[in-house]
Amino acid sequence: PVPPLAAETTPTGQSDAFGVSVGVQAGPLTVAVAPTPAVAGTSPPSYDLDDQAASASASSPPLGTFLTTGVLAVSAASAAPQASDTSAQAVVNDLAVQAATAVQLSATTVRAEAGTSGACGALAASGSTVLEDASLTIANPIPTVVTLASHPAPNTVAFDGLGVRVVLNEQSTSGGGSAAGITVNAIHVYLDAAVLGGLTVSGDIVV
Repeated sequence: PVPPLAAETTPTGQSDAFGVSVGVQAGPLTVAVAPTPAVAGTSPPSYDLDDQAASASASSPPLGTFLTTGVLAVSAASAAPQASDTSAQAVVNDLAVQAATAVQLSATTVRAEAGTSGACGALAASGSTVLEDASLTIANPIPTVVTLASHPAPNTVAFDGLGVRVVLNEQSTSGGGSAAGITVNAIHVYLDAAVLGGLTVSGDIVV
């Protein structure tokens, strides 16, 4: 997920990015993964930041391992005050999510990008998501594999059932003109009384 912001007559910028974040509740049990890896910057002065992690995972004994990844890489940059361009990017490789006992999501690569650009007073924000070899496997009531679009439109609901709602290329924008901002989540899994490991689970998984 990547939210950048640029604003004002003298250009300033703010952007941040992270690979994955997890916060789920199953009865008294809480499983949380802080935004991993993460970078954030504010300009001026200009900045160009990046970080990576070898992998990330989320698990607990009752639920099992319900999220795994390969290498994650994030970056955030702003040219302010020399220019108004501000950007952020997150890439997650080898993603596997067991959103519920009957719902699995996987992708070879997940990429989210967001940025603002333009002259002060005419700033514009844009964002995108790219999925490689992404699919949803739904085991109930009839086993089904759904291939996910490689370039999903903003706020595409890929699945909504069994207590699981999967939104692709989730975008929200703000401002425009002298200030513009956008947040992009490549994949947002909402859990609302989903069944996983015999327990009822609610919360969020964000990539």
